[in-house]
Amino acid sequence: MATKSFGKRRWLGAALAALCTIALALVLAPMPALADQDLQAELDKGGTVKLSEDVTADIVVSKDVTLDLNGRTLTNASGDTITVKAGANLTVTGKGTVDNVTNGKAALSLEEGATATLKGGTFTRSKEDGTDSSAGTNSYYTIINHGDLTIDGATVENKGGHSSVIDNGWYSGKPNSINPKLTVESGTISGGRYVKNGSYGTMVINGGTFKGGVNGIFLNWNELTINGGTFENTQNAPCAIVQPCTFSKDAEKGI
Repeated sequence: MATKSFGKRRWLGAALAALCTIALALVLAPMPALADQDLQAELDKGGTVKLSEDVTADIVVSKDVTLDLNGRTLTNASGDTITVKAGANLTVTGKGTVDNVTNGKAALSLEEGATATLKGGTFTRSKEDGTDSSAGTNSYYTIINHGDLTIDGATVENKGGHSSVIDNGWYSGKPNSINPKLTVESGTISGGRYVKNGSYGTMVINGGTFKGGVNGIFLNWNELTINGGTFENTQNAPCAIVQPCTFSKDAEKGI
């Protein structure tokens, strides 16, 4: 009886040891790289998505998503790199880069009714070649905002001089019901022609470092409020705030 009982204990111990080994192997096994999975499918689930490799894709955010760049680079395939749809909310965290390499496309685009908060990352157009006098072969805004965008720690840059680094508002057309808004709390914004507050746009600057573009730091068509921040004319632009001469009554207040 004692030997039989000992045998059961030995068998049970061996089974438990095997289970522990399997469990440990599962814990220690590396998670599949997100670049090897369907990134868009992960985003469609909502929640937190963390990049583990550099990714080339045009992604669409249609739910509440936190995107942790995790030191990686997200580059577009052919369209806007990140599009945030109406009703969705995107938060970007971590170090890393969101790049766009295609003419006429942005690193980040917000639709009317979309919201986004940029707490980390560098948003850029690495192949931008527009100049003050020419669009070149590859030029566009780094960010175009028709929604509600807050920059609080991110870097936004555009090495060209033809397009605005950020376009907040409408160049043509108008919103259905919600005017675009850009709030800057912290971060660094540099390059391009300037930061443009377009038709119907509201821009509130509470902080951040603005290094200016080739024609100025801001172009204001509608409502611009500056409460704080650091402003540098690094490109020897003729003025800090460019104010248009004529305005459309409802869309462009110029204040």
